[in-house]
Order: sequence, then structure tokens, then C-alpha cells
Amino acid sequence: MATEGREFGWEDTIKEDAQEFEPLLEGDYNVTIEKFDRSRSSGSGKLPACNMAVVYFNVHAPNREINGKDKR
Repeated sequence: MATEGREFGWEDTIKEDAQEFEPLLEGDYNVTIEKFDRSRSSGSGKLPACNMAVVYFNVHAPNREINGKDKR
């Protein structure tokens, strides 16, 4: 699916993850999705306004709890 020149729709698939993240050791983890909001980015620089998902989640790792918010 060509996406250049258009924004992602809510039913599109993301094929590449963000590059900024705190890595966990390889393994299986329980994750709780606290909340999911459909939003709209106002755009900036070279990026136009587009759909944005805001996901609030908790990763339950053996030695720590990771609370996060991810915007895509």
C-alpha cells in the first residue's frame, strides 16, 4: 500500500515502529491498555495535519512497571 502523499486511515496498518523507546529484555510480558484516544495532529514542519492515536499503557515487567503513552 502506497502511503506517500496521504495520511494513514484508522484501518491502515503501521509497518515501521518508532525509533525512540526503552528496550526490555526479550520475552513475554503482560500489557494493560488503559485508554485509547483517536486524535488529530495539527502538523508541523514537513508533516501535515493527520490522524493520531494516543495509547496509554502499562507493561508489567518482572522487576518494574512501565507506564507509557504512545502517539502514532
